[in-house]
Amino acid sequence: MYSTEWQKRGVPHIDILLWLQHHITPDQIDNVICAEIPDLIRDPQLHEIVKYNMIHGPCDCFNRNSPLQETVNRGFSVNIKGVNIDNRWIVPYNPLLLRTCNAHVNVEYCSSVKSIKYVCKYVNKGSDQASFALENEKDEIKTYESGRYISSSEAVWRILEFPIHERFPTVVHFAVHLENGQRVYFNEQNLHDRVNSPPTTTLLSFFNLCKVDDFAKNLLYPEVPAYYVWDKKKFQRR
Repeated sequence: MYSTEWQKRGVPHIDILLWLQHHITPDQIDNVICAEIPDLIRDPQLHEIVKYNMIHGPCDCFNRNSPLQETVNRGFSVNIKGVNIDNRWIVPYNPLLLRTCNAHVNVEYCSSVKSIKYVCKYVNKGSDQASFALENEKDEIKTYESGRYISSSEAVWRILEFPIHERFPTVVHFAVHLENGQRVYFNEQNLHDRVNSPPTTTLLSFFNLCKVDDFAKNLLYPEVPAYYVWDKKKFQRR
């Protein structure tokens, strides 16, 4: 799942959320994600990329009571505008992606469902709001209007119809309800037809599948998507 947004300077920024098929160990995480300044002698290219793209701050560098100042540092350091920067200021990154993109690429391990809410928020939040004033030389009253703030880069992106967000693979909601308790949508014209013939749900299709497929009888409801695909209101074997 990903969503595209635009920063105030007009450059596009993408938030991507990836699911792993198998659980990974802390050692594997350390092999993928790094938050250290590379050795200038051993890897000068990566050192320069991290130096110019992956340093956050320094924030409150003169505040000795800051938790960041209390962090024990082991590793290399660089000097930015007279401030000695060490590993505590480095944004987590992946060395391979950083070399490939040569830009700011923040990579972090997400262990909370709040990450999904964070990405979905960017998909639905819309453009930034801007307030501006219309001045009239003959009128002392200033009229303020509210509108959308769209940079030139975002305008070109939307005109060319580039994708704004995407989700892969397709996510199907599995219904859970009591007997004759499925959700039914109707209007004044089709009220009686919808009540007499309620729609089929994934739960009802699972029960029907177990009647005709012996293999499905050995599966729990959440295990069905691993072997069957939901298509045209019924489960079909992959």
